[in-house]
Amino acid sequence: MYKVRFQHVTKKYRLYHTSSEKLKSLFLRQNDGDYHYALSDISFDVEEGEIIGVIGLNGSGKSTLSNLIAGVTMPDSGTIEINGTSLLIAISSGLNPQLTGRENIELKGLMMGLTKSQIETITPQVIEFSEIGKFIDQPVKTYSSGMKARLGFSISVNVDPDILVIDEALSVGDQAFADKCLDKINEFKESGKTIFFVSHSLGQIKKFCTKILWLHYGQLQAYGELNEVAQQYQKFVEEHRKLSSAEKEEMKEFYQNKAKEQNEMYKPVRKQRKKNKKKARVAGLGVLIALGGGAFLWQQRDSIPQSVQESKQGPITEQQVASDVTKIEEPKQTETIKRFVVTGSEVFVRQTPSAEATKLGVVRFGDVFEVQKQEKDTKKDLLWAEVTLLSGQKGWISTQFLMEMKQPISDASLSSLDRRFQPEFGAKVLQFTSYVGKTWDDLKKQYKGVLTAPTKPSSEGRMYVNSDNVQFVIRENKIEKVAFQNPSIKPKDIVGTLGKPVTTSEQQDGYFYETDSYYITIQVDRVKDSVIAVFVTKK
Repeated sequence: MYKVRFQHVTKKYRLYHTSSEKLKSLFLRQNDGDYHYALSDISFDVEEGEIIGVIGLNGSGKSTLSNLIAGVTMPDSGTIEINGTSLLIAISSGLNPQLTGRENIELKGLMMGLTKSQIETITPQVIEFSEIGKFIDQPVKTYSSGMKARLGFSISVNVDPDILVIDEALSVGDQAFADKCLDKINEFKESGKTIFFVSHSLGQIKKFCTKILWLHYGQLQAYGELNEVAQQYQKFVEEHRKLSSAEKEEMKEFYQNKAKEQNEMYKPVRKQRKKNKKKARVAGLGVLIALGGGAFLWQQRDSIPQSVQESKQGPITEQQVASDVTKIEEPKQTETIKRFVVTGSEVFVRQTPSAEATKLGVVRFGDVFEVQKQEKDTKKDLLWAEVTLLSGQKGWISTQFLMEMKQPISDASLSSLDRRFQPEFGAKVLQFTSYVGKTWDDLKKQYKGVLTAPTKPSSEGRMYVNSDNVQFVIRENKIEKVAFQNPSIKPKDIVGTLGKPVTTSEQQDGYFYETDSYYITIQVDRVKDSVIAVFVTKK
């Protein structure tokens, strides 16, 4: 099963020629204008345990790709699926220059969800590996670029992520430390970790990578077997060196124009969505103006004649004023418990109900949460819902990425789906789903097929067990869900069997259903017009 999947991913950055243009964009975002396409229509899959070398000329989008995999930024279009925790190692990435090295170890550990005791355990290991010595208690702003890279690398490898993204972090410092890092990366490789290694050094990439992903000015030029792509890239670099500066600039312009043409192809599909977003922005601007006007009148209340301040019911009392102030300052809350499903492909969970708040984690399409409390961020005119993550930690999700659950369909629909599946599952959907909610020990005793050994627990405590094309997801010794992988069935057959879904993902690459007893999430490959996997979870 893939660990990382990019499907038609595009990331662009708007270019501002004047300060007024940038200021205007804060209030009235427009899709026209001058954009730089860092990545355009990128698609690839990476299996668990693969080591991907990412190469390309400067400005080809390598660092943008790294940031997308690590969740530092989000794509403008397309979908990214990351199965596990990912960490980016780049020069000074994620380090606070005002804090000491030791304080940065604690900060980054907390951001990754480690406990105080876990951080205390890894701190000596980080200090020893980084070889920073007494400078560990000095502010990071006093470090050289090599020392920052050492500290960042040492923290990340000791946190032990599922996916490691190394962006030019070994291009600084001495060769001895670089070799030490490569040895550590090889340890990760032997333990089955997935690694993205971004480097200009083809020699380093050849040392331990299994595949190469070649980016060229935002386009995916090649992705495949190590030696084959390395030879292609080496030949290209030799020819590129012979080009004049004008020819190199012409090449850049050609690929940017190509990206713009690709983006234009998607505009008709997104036309209605853009109209809706524009209406939302205008409405939001109206709310901000109304709030600003109300605040001005409140400040000027002492100069308003008493006759105007009084209502038909009589003079305004101090108690009424205090009550009105409370209504303004305290967001409305609802106490009724409601169930919501995540509609975005990847949605950030925030520490407080604000888009600027610290990110606690990521939830994905089809995740379901019970919500008792909602609050409004008046600055952005957004409503937020409080949710409880698997770790027990509470966080906030913008309701623009949530949909309230409707009336479920009957469990009998699973019987219909059972008949639709092809022989690779033996038409045993009902049999496999009957294990959901049972323990791992029950599965071993009752299941008659061959089961693989459970994988190492992920950061969320999940383990995976496979039996041919069926995967069981185990958490806290219970079967949390079952996944039917690569069934020979078309998306239209799913909809024809189960009816209209509760919701689909934004890019239409997934369906979500609810029955009396189960949640059903379906991943779809629109390009191949096929179903990738069907996940069934016990409610």
